[in-house]
Amino acid sequence: MSSSAPYETCVFINCPFDDGWKEHFRAIVFAVLACGFTPRCSWEQDDTGDIRIEKLLDIIKECQYGVHDLSKENARLNMPLELGLFIGCKQYSADEKQHRKKYLVFEGKSYSLKKSLTDLAGQDIKTHGDDVLKIIQGVRDWLDGKADKTPNSPILPHAPYLKKQLDAFNNALPLLCKSMRWTPATLTYRDYLLLAVPFINAKILAKAKRHK
Repeated sequence: MSSSAPYETCVFINCPFDDGWKEHFRAIVFAVLACGFTPRCSWEQDDTGDIRIEKLLDIIKECQYGVHDLSKENARLNMPLELGLFIGCKQYSADEKQHRKKYLVFEGKSYSLKKSLTDLAGQDIKTHGDDVLKIIQGVRDWLDGKADKTPNSPILPHAPYLKKQLDAFNNALPLLCKSMRWTPATLTYRDYLLLAVPFINAKILAKAKRHK
């Protein structure tokens, strides 16, 4: 995803990148896109997950918002590090716009983070219980509070509708990949965005036409 997207629309995604967590990650990406925001993460630089700290900081600085899924037990330490970098950028940057940063933290089970990250006490942490619908619900409701509340601002669909669209996209993915001579199992993060963005935009356009 291009870093030319406006700061106010960019959402930094920090979550496990292993295959067992791919469904969670893609649900967050899909929800962010469907809500009219721009997902950003370290994978846009290097799909191996090995990224220089300077590049990671550049991405964080370009995002007003952050979604941090710390729900996986025994996960890599990169994730709390990236949350710390995001909070540090918000608190200590000389750039005033960085102070407008907002972030959402997910945990798998209620109060599970209190055991490992006691400094997060008092934060509004959302629990998703490894449920994709709850992940989408959390992201959607949180971003709805960040969307521009003008007469022309979009009304964000509710989570069940977004989950239905995500399921439709996943069902269409083999055919979409075939048209690009790709395979679903080897899609990179950039590949996924190239397929998801036009799919979501087409659904939004079709919905807008039905409501004219």
